[in-house]
Amino acid sequence: MIANTLQSVAYRQSLHSMQQQLLLANADLQQQAMQDGLTGIANRRRFDQCLQQELQRSARSNTPLSLVMLDIDRFKLYNDYYGHQTGDDALKTLANCLSEVLKRQGDIAARYGGEEFALILPDSSLEDAMNVSKKIQQLLQEAAIEHKHSDVSKLLTVSIGCCSLIADIKTLKLVS
Repeated sequence: MIANTLQSVAYRQSLHSMQQQLLLANADLQQQAMQDGLTGIANRRRFDQCLQQELQRSARSNTPLSLVMLDIDRFKLYNDYYGHQTGDDALKTLANCLSEVLKRQGDIAARYGGEEFALILPDSSLEDAMNVSKKIQQLLQEAAIEHKHSDVSKLLTVSIGCCSLIADIKTLKLVS
């Protein structure tokens, strides 16, 4: 009877340990599922989730929400001339610039597509979004990534669009 009890205790401890390992592995997988593998910032799935949450928050709290979209200019030409590894390095550099600019909790930088990125800036006006955009362009210019075959500049550049709104709860219900 004592042997059975000891065996049962050991079994429960082993089961508890395996459950903890499984929970940690699941949390790690969930994190990986929301992060861009190349750049380390949020991926499109995470962006979509955050945008929906922030739109709802904006509607509830009647506060502005800004969105910034970025696209690397002439990136296909860049990849064709410098190669995909160098292109990946450029994507990582831009992601680092985005992360460096975003200081507030709740701000999200995400890789939206191949060479497209997006920022979600809760409780931010259009002017705030434009200021963030200018800082990104400045950091990218300081990075001085050569782009000989661009008709825009001899350095890697991005085109940026900004918008800001206060979400309407009635409109959100139609979207959901």
